[in-house]
Amino acid sequence: MPVITNSQLYTPAPTSLDIIFGNNLVQPAYDGMMDFYWEYNYAIIFLTASQLSSVPNGAVINKLNFEIDNTGTGIYDENNIQIFMATAPATRTELPSNLRINLTSGTDTAWNAEVSPVQITSSVNTTYQQQSGDPQRNWLPEVTLPTTFTYTAGTNLIISMNSKSGTYTPGSSANPKWVGKTLTGTQPKIFCSAYRYSGGAYPATTFVNYNSTFRPNIRLNWN
Repeated sequence: MPVITNSQLYTPAPTSLDIIFGNNLVQPAYDGMMDFYWEYNYAIIFLTASQLSSVPNGAVINKLNFEIDNTGTGIYDENNIQIFMATAPATRTELPSNLRINLTSGTDTAWNAEVSPVQITSSVNTTYQQQSGDPQRNWLPEVTLPTTFTYTAGTNLIISMNSKSGTYTPGSSANPKWVGKTLTGTQPKIFCSAYRYSGGAYPATTFVNYNSTFRPNIRLNWN
């Protein structure tokens, strides 16, 4: 909030950015960046330089939040989340073909030359539980990054999350809905997700499946 310093109004610089794709709700919960229902999932999102124009150069991203709509009181655990992050030139408008979870491409050599993925963590856990006083629409699902990521202004940002063990303890109703934008038809490759309940976690070298036309809202936090 604004404060008075030496008789002048001073407004602290923002330290977070909400990237809002839309206001659609998606159920079940495995269409977002994390899977609040099945055992294993991955998701990758591509954020453009124009969407990130208010993020300062050198911003140290330390936390991610995701918007949900929830009326239940279940406990949702995502365990052993593997996270990769990278920046890409603003000339890129979508993710490449034959992309792996670790953000390398099996065929796009130009992408591999331009993009240097960083493994933020091999294992981070997060727990989300709706409390009686919490708003139904909220940004409470949160992942604190064990290793921060420094953003370069004017570039695209790619985030890959590979959850290796998810659990759900039922509460008073069904699991939460993700908030974002649902599209139809052929769309640019800026988001993908997949899930399974057996077979173990997806290896980081798994090629992703561009089968999602949903765009989840996401909040970036930095210092």
